[in-house]
Amino acid sequence: MVVIVRSAVAQVVAGGPGEGRLQVPTRPVAAVLSLVLVGAASVACVPQVPFAPIAVRLDDSGGVEILDTECEPRPVARVEVIAPDRDTVVDDSDPRLWRVDFAPASTARTYVVGEAPAGGEEVVGWRAPRPDQRLFAQVVAEGGMTFGTGFSLGELAGGKVRFRLEYLTHEEFLEESKC
Repeated sequence: MVVIVRSAVAQVVAGGPGEGRLQVPTRPVAAVLSLVLVGAASVACVPQVPFAPIAVRLDDSGGVEILDTECEPRPVARVEVIAPDRDTVVDDSDPRLWRVDFAPASTARTYVVGEAPAGGEEVVGWRAPRPDQRLFAQVVAEGGMTFGTGFSLGELAGGKVRFRLEYLTHEEFLEESKC
């Protein structure tokens, strides 16, 4: 007994028990495969950063430190702490609690909030938030690419470090941030 089923995508030809094969028209498959390969190649060519290379912690005196954990130093044009609205993404309308601009760009790895690093101009002086207030540390690289992470001062207590969307111990952070 032979059964032939036709469709726009495939044609199945079956013979006796255990016999059969799937025939697929080559032009539609080739077109779909081409689109998939072009899409995959496009994604592969775009740099993918799974997590921002930024960490935030409290120093020994309780001050906030923003750490650039990128293995290769990058020129930084601006560093800031933002108090975002709860209902929106971080944008230019959110209040800045601290901001430093650099001209020329900085290649420092650590920024202490409330202190203007060498070569930096403190545009917004540090305004302390509530301990439970959600904050966002943002580093703007020369050229405009931004990196940042959300945190709160209360969650940094006890030596915790905000890195890769988690609060880590100092030891865990040292292990996770290795180049």
